[in-house]
Amino acid sequence: MLHVLGWLYEDTDDTPAMLLAAHGNRLAASRVRATANLTLKQKDGLYDGARRSLEVLDEPAYAAWVTPRPGRASASTPARSPPSAWRSAPTSCRVLPGGLRR
Repeated sequence: MLHVLGWLYEDTDDTPAMLLAAHGNRLAASRVRATANLTLKQKDGLYDGARRSLEVLDEPAYAAWVTPRPGRASASTPARSPPSAWRSAPTSCRVLPGGLRR
């Protein structure tokens, strides 16, 4: 994921598309390459939104969750509990005539 964040700052780098195509993800590779044909304003908006989504990876504690390391459990078998915010119960909602109510 840290590579992805880096690539978002290098929008002319074709490496992501090449890797996707090499691993059989031709449609995704085509979509990545299609961004080269966007207007500058469209491309800036697309890449800025993606960068903002991944900015959390600038924090080492969060980046560690998605960064593979030798000897570390995989994502399917986490080595530690998720952050406390993830453990809280979701807000319940009920549907009443006329819309959603909390």
